[in-house]
Parts: sequence; structure tokens; C-alpha cells
Amino acid sequence: MLFPWKKQSKQKEKFAERLRSQSAAEASVIRLTNVDLAPSIQELNCNISQGSWMLLAGPEDFGKALFCDLCFSFILPESGEVNPKMLRSDVGFLGRSNTTYGSALIDHLYSGVKERSKELVVYIIENVFGKNLKKQLSSNNPLEFSDNKSISEIELQERDFMEIAEANLLLQNRPAAIIDTTSDFYRIALEQGFQHSKLLLESGKTLFWIIDDTFSYSNAQSPWKAYPEIKKTSLYFMNEGSVNHIN
Repeated sequence: MLFPWKKQSKQKEKFAERLRSQSAAEASVIRLTNVDLAPSIQELNCNISQGSWMLLAGPEDFGKALFCDLCFSFILPESGEVNPKMLRSDVGFLGRSNTTYGSALIDHLYSGVKERSKELVVYIIENVFGKNLKKQLSSNNPLEFSDNKSISEIELQERDFMEIAEANLLLQNRPAAIIDTTSDFYRIALEQGFQHSKLLLESGKTLFWIIDDTFSYSNAQSPWKAYPEIKKTSLYFMNEGSVNHIN
């Protein structure tokens, strides 16, 4: 082929569109109507559209978790309606627990993944893994670490584990994801230079960002600031008080 880069470019476009369509295929609006759930959720009305971002802020961490549980039918409200009810299988979680399955890199990437296309995995690795993690990969097989080492034999930082978890999240083919930015794991990964990939941020997934009370992250670390074009709804959870809309 005279222009092999054209074929590669078309393949990348195909994979990117495939990820976006996977996220949107099963996603639908989540509507909370006059929802009560003690102690912090009282007469809450909220609409969540497909591909939008929910910013869950404030010092009341328990209230943020309750809200996520309501949206994906982990629990039911004491009164009011959550419609349509989404299932726990519709949401993925970004955190270090995503990276504790097996010893080989492929075990971590394929955890909870049904469709296992090597081409798609390689594409995600290229677009999610940073330079430090890519250096650890085998030159013959990007799905393995060099010298066939297990993950416990590689000196990885928290940012590397976060990149592996994000790649796994993209491969899981779920329309929504919860990202807890308040965890120690996440904060340390940011300090080490972790940044979310454009592949995740532009995937069309409905993202639930659990953020702290200070909003102290930089724009590079805070995609909810760097992506003004994406529709966002903010909820503020107060200590010993009901949740309020920011906008």
C-alpha cells in the first residue's frame, strides 16, 4: 500500500466511533422525581441526560454515594421515583480496585470485559497509557510486560495503575462511569502526572465525578473545567443538610 497511514487513520476513527456508540447504545436519561432518602436527599428532582457529567461536590461523602446508588438501582428511594431505573451492570468504576485481578497485564485489562478484540485493546493502550507505562511493555506484544514479567515484578506508580484501570473501564462497554477524585489513590496519581485520556473524556459515557469541597485541581487535572462544551449538572452535598443544585 502506497499510503499505509490512511488505513491506520481510518482504523483509529472506526475504533473511536465504536467506543462512542457503545457508550450511547444503552444509555438513557435518568430522572429523579421528588426523591427522598435520609439523611441528605430530600425532595430531589434531577434529570441526567446521556453523555452528560454529574459533578457531586461537598463535604458529605455519604450523600454522594447514596445518589450514585439511587441512579443505578443499588438501592431504592424511601419515596419518589427514579425513572428509568438503570442497573448496576450499566456503570463502571474508576479506581485501584480495577487493577487487582491476576498477575498478567491482560488479566487486568480484560477484567469484566466481554468482547476481547486485540486490535481494540492495542488502540486503547496507545491512547491511554503514558510514556512510563509504555516503556514497560514488550516490544513484540504490547499486551504483555517486557520479559514476560507479572505486574508484581514491575515497578509501577499509582498513575500507571490508574491508566490500566481507565483502559479497562473503556473496554468494559458500559454507558456510565463513577470517578472518585477524593480517594488517596487518585490524588497520588495526579501528583505523579496522571491525566485522563481524551478517549475517556470524549467517549460519550455519562460520567459521575465525586469531587471534594475545595475544587482545588488545576484545569489539566479537572476535566469538568477543561471541557466546557459537555453538559454538566452539579449537586452540592452539605453536612447535616439536604442536597442543593449548583446549577
